[in-house]
Amino acid sequence: MGGFNPFKNIGATLANAAATFVMSGGNWFAVAASIASTMFQQAIAPKPSIPNFSGNFDIQAQQDRILSFRNAVTTRKLVYGEIKVGGPIVFISTTKDGSLKNGFLHMVVVHASHEIQSFEGWYINGREVPLGSVSGGASGGTVNAGDFDGLVRINPHLGSNTQVADNDLVSECAEWSSEHKLSGMAYTYFRFKFDSEKFQGTPDVAAKVKGKKIYDTRTGSTAYSANPALVMRDYMTTELGMNLAPALVDDTKITSAANICDESVSLKDAGTEKRYECHGMVDTANKVSSNLEELLTSMSGSLVYSNGKFKISAGAAVT
Repeated sequence: MGGFNPFKNIGATLANAAATFVMSGGNWFAVAASIASTMFQQAIAPKPSIPNFSGNFDIQAQQDRILSFRNAVTTRKLVYGEIKVGGPIVFISTTKDGSLKNGFLHMVVVHASHEIQSFEGWYINGREVPLGSVSGGASGGTVNAGDFDGLVRINPHLGSNTQVADNDLVSECAEWSSEHKLSGMAYTYFRFKFDSEKFQGTPDVAAKVKGKKIYDTRTGSTAYSANPALVMRDYMTTELGMNLAPALVDDTKITSAANICDESVSLKDAGTEKRYECHGMVDTANKVSSNLEELLTSMSGSLVYSNGKFKISAGAAVT
């Protein structure tokens, strides 16, 4: 295998970079080359008015969230619903493949700062890698069909607090040890085999995921959902969001709003769909008020503070 090796310079400059992670005060820092997550957003209704929150919730906004960037420090992201999402590259290195010094490129990409429901597929250089073309499906494995047949291994991790370090990466890269668990982080470990025709430099990768599991006030269970009212409640009560005590949120109003969101509405071309769904990513770098405003638009909703509780309503015609 001859010719230009796009992995060579990466191995020379980044092989010993970024296997250090620090958890402190709810923030995480990845010492590595990183790339910002990309996100899908639906068309949104005019933004409703919401309460003016104090500066205690104010976090410095990160500009151009939808653009890729390289930075040694990145913010936590919350993923709700089903979206295509990239993420920061927190580890990158190369290893030998037979006589080829930089024959394999190893790359770890974090997609969400919490556990997710499932991986629904991946994208490499803009080309979809569906679950059916991966030997283990949603559990990952070697790509055995399509453009990257035999060239890529994909190991997904859902992000549980008890997950262990990736065994393949530990065994193949000295810089990655059993202590690199990325607990509470949903991520994918990619291994690329050198091919000068398929890879012209560092591959651009993303994953299609079903995001955060959230609490449903109607059932008392925690499971995947794209219901905007439940998403709103989760963001308001989760540690990475407003971190409010659940008692400060009016769950009776949440239940009513959630039922409105789940109502079936008729489509012009036949069939039905739920009235409202929320699919997107929330960046903790943004002001909490801005994140709440964006979440409210997914259900044409409103938020007020009354009698010591936050009350959420979803937009719907009433008599």
